[in-house]
Amino acid sequence: MEVVLAGSGDSLQLLRQTFPELPGHELPAYAVRYARGRAQVTAVVGQLPRLAGVIREEHARVAALVKQERIDIIISDNRYGVWVSGVPSVFIGHQLAPVLPGMYRPLRGGLIRLHQRMLRHFARIWVPDMAGNPLTGILTADFPADARLKWTGPMSRFEGESWYADHSAPEILAVISGPEPQRTLLEDKLLDEAHHTGRDMWIIQGKPGPYQDTLRDGVRMISHLSTSELGGLMLGAGLVISRSGYSSLMDYTALGLSRVALIPTPGQPEQEYLGYRLHAQGVAYCVDQDAFSLEKAISESVFYQGFSPLPVSYDWVRDMQSLVDSARRASRT
Repeated sequence: MEVVLAGSGDSLQLLRQTFPELPGHELPAYAVRYARGRAQVTAVVGQLPRLAGVIREEHARVAALVKQERIDIIISDNRYGVWVSGVPSVFIGHQLAPVLPGMYRPLRGGLIRLHQRMLRHFARIWVPDMAGNPLTGILTADFPADARLKWTGPMSRFEGESWYADHSAPEILAVISGPEPQRTLLEDKLLDEAHHTGRDMWIIQGKPGPYQDTLRDGVRMISHLSTSELGGLMLGAGLVISRSGYSSLMDYTALGLSRVALIPTPGQPEQEYLGYRLHAQGVAYCVDQDAFSLEKAISESVFYQGFSPLPVSYDWVRDMQSLVDSARRASRT
C-alpha cells in the first residue's frame, strides 16, 4: 500500500520530517487566528466565511490530487474538505459534539447538527477513543448515533513500543504547542516561574524546522525532539507540564505518565472541558493559565493518580483495508 501525504503549515512540515520518503502535497491552511484573551469563540466566528472558502479550495485540490495520484482511499485528520465523491473517505476526529462556553451554550445543539451535515460526505468517522469508557466524554457521547462511527482506540505515536525513563531528564519538563499568541504567552509565563523558583526546567517548544537547543535564563529551550527522545524524557521527568489538547492526552495515556499538570489554552472550551474532567476524575492536576503557579503545580500533582495505559486497537487497519478492497472491486465493475 502506497501513502501520499497532504497538509499545510507546521503539520505538513512535521510529516515531511517524519516521513521524508513519502510524497507531500500542500493544501490551503485553515490559519485560524486566535485572540490573546479568552474570547476565542468570538474570534473564530468572525473568520467563518473565510474558512468556508478555504474548505472549498481544499476540496478542489484534493479532487485534483486523487486523479493525479490515482488514490483509492482518503483519510482526513479533522479537515472537512478532504473528501471526493466516489472515493471512500474517512474523517478522524474526537470533537464530534463540540462544547461552547458561557453565553454560547444554548447554541450547542445547532452546532452539533451543523457538524453532522459537514460530515455527511465521509464513508467512515473514526473516533480515536474507547467505546464505553471514552476519554472524550460528552465530546463524542452527545453526537447522535451513526452507523459510520468506528472506535479506533486512542492513537499515539508512542503506542506499541516499550518505553524507559531517561534519567538525564530535568525535574520539570514543559511540552508546549498550539496556536500563537497563546503558545508564546505560556512559554513566557513558564520562564518567569522557573526564574523565580530556581527549579530545573526544560521547555520543548513544539516548533518544527531547524533544530535549536539554547539556554535562556537558566532554562534549556529545545525547539523539538524525536518521538524516541521525547518519550524517555517525559517518563524520566519529575513533572510534565502541557496543554490539555487531545493528542497530548492520548500520548500520556500511551506512556502511562504519572505526574502531569495541564494548562488549557485560554478560551478553548474543548481543552478546558478535557483538562478539568481529568482533574475531577483524579487523573491529572489542571489549572487556568492566569492562575498557574509552578510550586503549587509541583505540590498538588502528587495527589493525582496519573494516566492508565489503554489497550492498543488495530480495528482501524482492518476497516481501512475493507474500504480499499471495496473501492477496488467497484472500480473493476
